Amino acid sequence: EFTIRPDAALLGQPFVWSATATATNARPQRQEGKTSTAEPSLNGLLSGVDNIAVLGDSYSSGEGAKDYDAGTDGGTDGNRCHRSKNAYGRKLLADAVMIACSGAVTADFYGYQISGNRVEPQLKRLRREALSSRSPGAVLLSIGGNDVDFVGTVEACTLGLKDQTCTWFGEGQEKGMRDDAAARIAAIADSLRRVYRDVNRAVN
Repeated sequence: EFTIRPDAALLGQPFVWSATATATNARPQRQEGKTSTAEPSLNGLLSGVDNIAVLGDSYSSGEGAKDYDAGTDGGTDGNRCHRSKNAYGRKLLADAVMIACSGAVTADFYGYQISGNRVEPQLKRLRREALSSRSPGAVLLSIGGNDVDFVGTVEACTLGLKDQTCTWFGEGQEKGMRDDAAARIAAIADSLRRVYRDVNRAVN
């Protein structure tokens, strides 16, 4: 099985291929053939899935990947969800339904997201998609990082003095930072479980 990435203009066009197998104890074996390119399809766990909904935070929305959907780029209406055409979900399926919003926390699955300028609750949008003619066959999501201040933790570890990391705080302070981060992660376990259960209910 071969996967190639031709220019869009070449999709569906025929082409000739040749393959040669070599070994130290045998003559090379060569085979040629003709075939045509086809639109890529999902496989593995997503085999047979035609529609995808992408939920969660900036990792899923595509923060920093540019090419944001109109109305999610912080323009006149202030929506800063930064839903990118280059997000991983849309790399898997170009027309994936993008519900994820930069800055989202677990609470934003249930209430309007203030940091996205009052974006509707993600579960509400997912339920609407699930009842539509293009009900998602799979949901991809990332959530929780903003609940535990992932950005703040990374900044504390990387924006110290030049060429220094978390260790520059000293062994005692570094342990304190690690313990604090672990405690914050443990504290959102119930919230994450609730989100996963409710997403499952909404889409199924």
